[in-house]
Amino acid sequence: MKTRNILIGMACLLSSVAANAQKTTSITIGVSPYGYAKSVAYLDSDNDFSYFYKPTIGANFCIERQGSGLSSLTEFSYYQGEFDKFELNGETMTYNMARNEDFMQAAITQYWGGTLAGKNKRVQLPMYFGIGCGYVKGGAIHNVTGDVAAKLRLKFYISNHLGIYAGGTARIGLGVKKDEAYNDADKDKTLVVGNLLCTADAGIIISF
Repeated sequence: MKTRNILIGMACLLSSVAANAQKTTSITIGVSPYGYAKSVAYLDSDNDFSYFYKPTIGANFCIERQGSGLSSLTEFSYYQGEFDKFELNGETMTYNMARNEDFMQAAITQYWGGTLAGKNKRVQLPMYFGIGCGYVKGGAIHNVTGDVAAKLRLKFYISNHLGIYAGGTARIGLGVKKDEAYNDADKDKTLVVGNLLCTADAGIIISF
């Protein structure tokens, strides 16, 4: 009986250790040294406006919770880039679209994903899909957007509590602007604002 109790106790202890090993919380601090950004404002086929920027740079801070290969990742990010050029087709009633402001985006995104390869190993390849919101400024655009995003990372854990990663992120954001008529003869119209941002990312992982 005594031996049986010892074995049961050891089994419970091992189960607890295994469960703890599968459920971890991490923070990641990363940079995006290179990125591509483009913004558009679209009214109709005769009135659309595009803004291009020189390669962007940025930074992000993430909180990730992992369990049994599935992950929940909350990201706070900031990017900026220098204005390059615009392509203007048509005009609006309200806005001067020929503006060359530099690019800026601040966003919060909630991701969910899983490990494609290397589950519970030193080297892991997770992929995430997320939704969020951001504030975008660039060209003639100053807008809050609703975003969808995807993220791929290659992780390498130096120890159980410290690692590094490299990967990439792509996000698309959509918003609206009201194009207000000057007189009663015209009707207000709505501009659809879009933003595309693709970045190369790298950073450190701290697990606890």
